[in-house]
Amino acid sequence: MGLDLPSALATSFGGGVGGQGEVCGVISGAALLVGLWGGREQAEDKEAYDRVRSKMREFIAGFQGEHGKLLCRELTGYDLRSPEGEKRFKDDPERRIKCQRFVETAAVLVTKLLA
Repeated sequence: MGLDLPSALATSFGGGVGGQGEVCGVISGAALLVGLWGGREQAEDKEAYDRVRSKMREFIAGFQGEHGKLLCRELTGYDLRSPEGEKRFKDDPERRIKCQRFVETAAVLVTKLLA
């Protein structure tokens, strides 16, 4: 399809999955990475399932410990489900700085977990 696969995959996570303000997109992205790292190839592989769940629990605890929240609308302070909230979110120059911190935290946590 001519797409940059990592960028294409990440697009839908923005704004808390489709702009709904739900779980921060970096958490969803981390879940994909952890699954790619150690996920099961067969439904019966309980060991891989447990390993990935354990890593994600560690990741979530670390992220929540650093930022206190998991939901995009709580992390950013904007309810993206309303046109007003989405506009404020997009217009806020500090939002990019906040979101960059979330990305950096996730990158550090995932790197440590999967090392």
